[in-house]
Amino acid sequence: MLFSKLRPYLAKSLLVEQSAFGTSELLAMVPGPAIDGRFFKYVTLSKPWIEWAVATSYGTKMPRTSWEAMAEYRIDQPPLEDQRRIADFLDQQVAILDDLITSRQTQLHLMHERHASEVDRLLNRVKGPALPLRYFLVKPPSYGVLKPDGYEGADARPLLKIYNISESGKLDHVGGLSTISPIQDREYQRTKVAKGDVVLSVVGTIGRVSVIGDEHAGCNLSRAIARLEVSTQYDGRLVRWWIQSKKFDDFVRITCQGTAQSVLNMGDLAKFRIRATGADSEVVSMLEDRHEHQTSTTLTLERSIMLLAERKQALITAAVTGQFDITTARKVPVA
Repeated sequence: MLFSKLRPYLAKSLLVEQSAFGTSELLAMVPGPAIDGRFFKYVTLSKPWIEWAVATSYGTKMPRTSWEAMAEYRIDQPPLEDQRRIADFLDQQVAILDDLITSRQTQLHLMHERHASEVDRLLNRVKGPALPLRYFLVKPPSYGVLKPDGYEGADARPLLKIYNISESGKLDHVGGLSTISPIQDREYQRTKVAKGDVVLSVVGTIGRVSVIGDEHAGCNLSRAIARLEVSTQYDGRLVRWWIQSKKFDDFVRITCQGTAQSVLNMGDLAKFRIRATGADSEVVSMLEDRHEHQTSTTLTLERSIMLLAERKQALITAAVTGQFDITTARKVPVA
């Protein structure tokens, strides 16, 4: 059995079926003669095992457990014949759940592809010549605070980071907003955002984009985010949609080619070509409606995947800890 001791909350286990080499991030465990290998695999996927692994982890950014800690974990050990019956039952039921999860994931992927095609189709309805982005901005794009000072006094100023920009384009406060001092905030006036500005991630994860509303007006930006101050005659939401298009993905892939860490510099960003006329409200409205529907459907599918995964772990946990007698369980598809 291989179990990933690195970030054990991910619950990665593998029953080895042929000779292989593994990295030092894996715990390699050989079941004794009184333990069925398949049963042991499900033990390492059960909730108590994962909770023990997480509780015994050390480190913050990349937590990991150890063999010394996991060796102390106590396993319920039914007779070998019962272990095999439990493994047979779980093999059948888990396969059904895995198929359902895969189907939902495929559905989610296809839906995203269709959405991207629809966005491109609607953007193609925008009239006018394709011009560099700089023609639609009040001033050139600018990136944010190079080294935030982390000031947390009563007069601290809010700072947006990449993790605050969700893939859906919303600005989230996961873990709260970071802050900087008033002095540093004044030093970086160029990236203090106003309502209608477009903010875009330009380091590492490139292309997360949002339009600033009332709630976040006045925030400053981290080094990894660029500010686009869109001219008032154009709709910042349309600029956002151009950045969320396949055309922008292709632009980034070509522009950032060959760099160790993907970084989109401001000069290159200003050259990205878009079309906008200032009379694109109908297209923007259709894009926003489409996006709202997409977000709602995505949340539904993601919740379905999460619930199926929870059901899978609950079933494994109940079976290997003896919470129900699998000999009385009906082998029927799990809804």
